Amino acid sequence: MKHISIRTVQISLTTLLLALILTIIQGDVSLLTFINISFLLSLPLLMLGGFLFVYEGGFFNGLIYSYRRLRRSTKMGKYVAQFDHLDHESVVPMTFSVTKPIFFSGLLIFLFTLIIAYFMR
Repeated sequence: MKHISIRTVQISLTTLLLALILTIIQGDVSLLTFINISFLLSLPLLMLGGFLFVYEGGFFNGLIYSYRRLRRSTKMGKYVAQFDHLDHESVVPMTFSVTKPIFFSGLLIFLFTLIIAYFMR
């Protein structure tokens, strides 16, 4: 758990530093610009982390299984299945060590910018 927390803080700080650099490069140095850029940088982190969670959960294993069954249901598919071993290979679930840090850093920055933007109005 400590490893995940450290990686989450590292990714979050790197993202916020990148947002600060982009704010300075853009020329309009204001808190609103920094919040907007931070929000936009948090979205890819949130989407990538969410996709990795879904992938690790095995959602796509069902799709792979369905395509294998569909392939075996046709006459040509049965003939081809005799010569390859794709139908007998099991789908090994993959896990990534960066899934939780990426997702939680994206979520942290997303919520942080959302709350600050709400109170700025």
